[in-house]
Amino acid sequence: MGNRFHYLKILTVMSLLILNSSVSGLFAPFLLVSPSSRQDSLGGATIADGTTVDGANVNPANLAEYNRFGAFLSYAPYNSGVNYFNGFAAEKFKFGMLGFQFTAWDSGTIEGTTVDSSGIVSKTGQVFGFSGQAFSFTYARTFFRDYNIGTAVKIVREDLATTTFNTFAADFGISRKLLSKQLSRGFAAKNFGPGRGTTDGTGQTESLPWSISGGASYEKRLVRNHVVKGFYSAGMISDIGLSNNLGVEYTLYEIISIRAGYQLSKLGSGLATGIGAKVRGKNNSYAFDYGINMQGANGMVNRFSLRIEHSLTQGRSTKLGRVVESYGAPAEKRYSIKMKDGTEFAGKVVFESDEKIVLEVPKYGTVVAKRDQISSIKEIK
Repeated sequence: MGNRFHYLKILTVMSLLILNSSVSGLFAPFLLVSPSSRQDSLGGATIADGTTVDGANVNPANLAEYNRFGAFLSYAPYNSGVNYFNGFAAEKFKFGMLGFQFTAWDSGTIEGTTVDSSGIVSKTGQVFGFSGQAFSFTYARTFFRDYNIGTAVKIVREDLATTTFNTFAADFGISRKLLSKQLSRGFAAKNFGPGRGTTDGTGQTESLPWSISGGASYEKRLVRNHVVKGFYSAGMISDIGLSNNLGVEYTLYEIISIRAGYQLSKLGSGLATGIGAKVRGKNNSYAFDYGINMQGANGMVNRFSLRIEHSLTQGRSTKLGRVVESYGAPAEKRYSIKMKDGTEFAGKVVFESDEKIVLEVPKYGTVVAKRDQISSIKEIK
């Protein structure tokens, strides 16, 4: 064997990042990493859950269910000096939801080595790095009242020592809520695009880590301020094989969340767990999520995420009640309502009963205010 660079540490870094060396032949394996602490601690099973802004990275259709402003930033320090970053921001427009995501990971500085014909390894004195980035744009919208459809287009870059590879990929997803919005089903196809040629002169191509998966989530409100959600997904990941994912989340007073998940696949099987804490402001909520992943050969990995989300949430309970998609033709009355938590809004009345008032609010869309949470009501002439 003639003298040549050995990227042994690079291959180790890749296998550590994606939890199993069986996928080291894939291009841009960092695309397989769960986007945030919450998704990771739920076993990556949230393909049919759009209750938080980071769900859009698991299934682009989840962004249509989320349906408001939000952003998050996630960080994970892996073994051997690997660092993983993921950031996402989304906003609601008249034509649908738009989101932008940036994903990056790097190995830090790696020292090159050579190996001679007798197998003796020696340092070359040269240093290099291994890194990857992906930029993606997501669009999602609700069609036919309850079908959420989303797509994402991403530009992928990978740097290996002095060589740079670029390509593009696309994601597609669909989801739908059933049973009075307690049960959700979802499907997603991710990372489909051209791969890259190898550098070993064989003419072979390394493919992107595409995946096809489907799943469901179910929400059960035990008592007024205690909510349990269950998640399940199953799918195929490139040439790796089948993956089964389970997750459960318990939320108290919409402030504290306790999570656990399990993944069964060649990508790495094992448990994950985590916790989240949320603080509500006047218009936005701020959340911190922490997760521990104990899957595969990577040992214990800590994940940290920060989220900011608009307080008015489509399709789930908030201090203002439940936001829904439509309640039919609007009435002619207009109300200005002040909630007990200090939030104020005004709009057309589309539904009114002894328990709730539904308004069409220009800034937020359709909002339901429960009467027991209303401080004052003023009719606007």
